[in-house]
Amino acid sequence: MEIIVATIGLSLGILSRDVFSMIVIMAIATSVLAPPALRWVLGHVKPDAEENERLEREAAVAGSFPSTIRRVLLPVRPRQDGGEILEIERHVLERLASEHDVTATLLTVATAAERESAEQMLGGTRERLALPNLTTKVVEADAPGEAVLAEAQKHYDLVILGATQRGAGERLFSPLVDELVRYSPCATLVVQGGAERASWKPRRILVPTNGGSASRRAAELAFALMEGVGGRVTVLHVLRPTVRGVRTWRARETASEIVEDLRTLGDALGIRVAAEVRVGHAPEQVIVEEARAGRTDVVVLGTDLRPGSSRLHFGPRVERILEGAPCPVMVLNVP
Repeated sequence: MEIIVATIGLSLGILSRDVFSMIVIMAIATSVLAPPALRWVLGHVKPDAEENERLEREAAVAGSFPSTIRRVLLPVRPRQDGGEILEIERHVLERLASEHDVTATLLTVATAAERESAEQMLGGTRERLALPNLTTKVVEADAPGEAVLAEAQKHYDLVILGATQRGAGERLFSPLVDELVRYSPCATLVVQGGAERASWKPRRILVPTNGGSASRRAAELAFALMEGVGGRVTVLHVLRPTVRGVRTWRARETASEIVEDLRTLGDALGIRVAAEVRVGHAPEQVIVEEARAGRTDVVVLGTDLRPGSSRLHFGPRVERILEGAPCPVMVLNVP
């Protein structure tokens, strides 16, 4: 800026060549000296506790699963029950949108004759959710699964599915939910409801962990759901009994490191976290008993299923937890 002004002054005869040279030299010198001087000054500035907490929080949030969610697809259908599931879905969307802009689409699939009633249903559901950046969409199709999957291909980051029905035979959920989880191009969150309540807000969340990336994403989601609520997240690792000796000691040490890592992440986010290690022959039974004893509001499970069989198969442990849990269960699947 100084050189521009000096050039104009020189061309108008206001400044002499000597003054113009001095201004140019000063501009170059200050431009060269400014960066190292600024680094030196900032290097001697000590951030206070509040600033350190903010920096730790930003580092913890960066790259977490909830921070990657920008577009959410919420397929819904007319249902006589599932009120609690809708409350859980509302809370999930609300918490995901608390840190950054998240747009959600309420989608239902109907025939041409059902379009008017479907639009009325979507309008009522939208009012119950009462969330910003929420749009509705009716797709006319005879195959609901194909229609939802086609919509999910449009750069969505997460599909939230309410499991209001138990599967028949070998199916874990309804045929539609099974199909959507198996073939969804993005992450899915299946919400299986529990006992009906007038309103739902989690105060106690249980996250079983084996130290893998799937369970870590589940813990990150649980922390996001608990933020601002003031409750507690329990991260639980279950060890199988082994013979006494070095192997048992090493297994316990590894288990402690797994849960402590998640507790450190929760502490950085300002979430109260209880890190628990239990021993049991049937880990799924220990998890169900912990959920019952701790009066857990929701269990959050992480999986990384990829389609490879004729039905949705999370493994026997996850399926037994879904069957025996005394509370709602969320299954976060990131293929």
